Amino acid sequence: MSSSEGGGSPHVAAPAGRLLVAAGLAFSVVTAALVALGNVGTLAFLAWLASLAAGLAAFRRTGPEHRLTGRDWFVLAFLLALAGFFRLYRIGEIPSGPWVDELAAAANAVDLAGRAPFAPFATTPMFEAGPDWVHTPNLYLYYCYAVLWLSGFSPLGVKLISVLPGIATPPLLYMLGRRFLSRESALLAAGLLAVSHWQVTVGRWGWDEVLVTALTVAAFAALFAGVQDERPSSFFLAGVVTGLAQYAYAAARLSALAAMAFLALHALQARRRRGLVQLGVFAAGIVQAVVPIAVYWIAHPTTFAVREREISILPKLLAGDLRPLLENLRAYGLMLLVRGDANPRQNLPGLPMLDLVAGILFVVGLVAAVAAWRRAEWQLTLLWLSIGLLGGLLSHPESAPNSYRVGIVAPACMLLAGMGWQAALGIARGARPGALAGSSAYLAAGLVALSGVLTFANYFVARPASRECWLAVKEGAYCEVLRQRAERAMDAGVQVFLDSSLNWVTTRLQFDTLIARRRTPAGFRWVEAGALEPTTLRFAVLFVEPLRYPELPAALQALPARAVANPFGEEILVAISADRALVALVESATR
Repeated sequence: MSSSEGGGSPHVAAPAGRLLVAAGLAFSVVTAALVALGNVGTLAFLAWLASLAAGLAAFRRTGPEHRLTGRDWFVLAFLLALAGFFRLYRIGEIPSGPWVDELAAAANAVDLAGRAPFAPFATTPMFEAGPDWVHTPNLYLYYCYAVLWLSGFSPLGVKLISVLPGIATPPLLYMLGRRFLSRESALLAAGLLAVSHWQVTVGRWGWDEVLVTALTVAAFAALFAGVQDERPSSFFLAGVVTGLAQYAYAAARLSALAAMAFLALHALQARRRRGLVQLGVFAAGIVQAVVPIAVYWIAHPTTFAVREREISILPKLLAGDLRPLLENLRAYGLMLLVRGDANPRQNLPGLPMLDLVAGILFVVGLVAAVAAWRRAEWQLTLLWLSIGLLGGLLSHPESAPNSYRVGIVAPACMLLAGMGWQAALGIARGARPGALAGSSAYLAAGLVALSGVLTFANYFVARPASRECWLAVKEGAYCEVLRQRAERAMDAGVQVFLDSSLNWVTTRLQFDTLIARRRTPAGFRWVEAGALEPTTLRFAVLFVEPLRYPELPAALQALPARAVANPFGEEILVAISADRALVALVESATR
């Protein structure tokens, strides 16, 4: 990156800057008042946008300006392509089906957008039948709806909710890494993140954690730019991005804590008033971004941190029981390098979350970071890693280690790997000047390629071959098989009947919300299969569970039928029709 000279300090342009600061604060107060009075709609949203715009415009851009070079743009394009391949390749086949959480978020987004009025600063329970399970901020659901709408409410759209931020995260990490690493080391760190089996697995689910990870990296990139360039606008922007992350997943609160701890340590170490001002500007950005949902949570405390209260071990710790914490320390201490997440939905059970390449470089980088902890980049990365792990360490150990709950630390691990590569090169060149001078870049690229090959083998070869992983989404895998067969029939203009035995949560969310948005209302119907007359199936296909098939009337059993099996030969559905040609729309052996 090139830079232009200049100096600067965290101040606002006067007098226009002071007026903009005052305007931003005034709009924030108006936003908070409107939400407190129950107006969580358009007026509050406009006031909130005005407060953010005024705050971003208030600070004069001073200090050296770093610009991306042509090589940097090429690297960013490469990282987008690499991350895109690993997150989109065979996305319709792997994972085996949708998880109920991602379908619930999509269904809630569609339902919310169809209701009036616009209400971005409230929350929606994940399931109406269990309102005290998880409450999702509506602003995140509107983001989900935008992605779904752009994708035509397709199954791919559900995945794109996380795939898009997952693709964006490696380039963002590169931009952060270039602040204190060589281009080669920053590319290595970002490349390892792009092909990380940890991030690939989580990033192919429609989960909110992936968006929080992307926003965390973006916020820390702006934050570190502010520390280096002393640009107040960078601190405010970092605060706003950190605040926006609070509308998604709870781990965003740990991102905010890590950033605040870093700025506090930086101010303490520098012993300058300017450091406290930087911390204040960052905090102002968070407050202005989060104030409407914070006011809503204060007014509706039962909607805040519901899930966190359920799984937290803090009550046990306060009661003097340290066993859950000790169990978690062991599980998460082994997670990265020895034994990873055992949940087949999130990992090949037990596979370390860092592969051999990333793991070795991570250890080297961790040692180097601890040895030189007084440097700002090491402080930020170490705080990011240690505070980010609290999401798992302070949760119930039953599912430990849970790679989803600590997903925000994956970029920090890869940064440490990049630091490890740079430190190893420094040692090699110190012992032998000029060592690897012409080949280090090729070696770094080779390491990323090797890591990518390992991920490809683990995710795209071993995972589909694992019955445990295929069934990890439980009824979601069956739901996906049913959706594919049902939509194949509907594409041919055939009426589809779904027996009530198939009315699982995932199936209901998939068909009644998403498929209903892109199909005609008459395309499918829920029925009691036993009540159907055989003549009804002349130009229609009926799907039932295998256990339900023997209970059907003899007249229905006499019709042509075909079993649908999973990849391991286990029957999961039966398709029935009076027309053999229609039955042939679904594959597998004839009953």
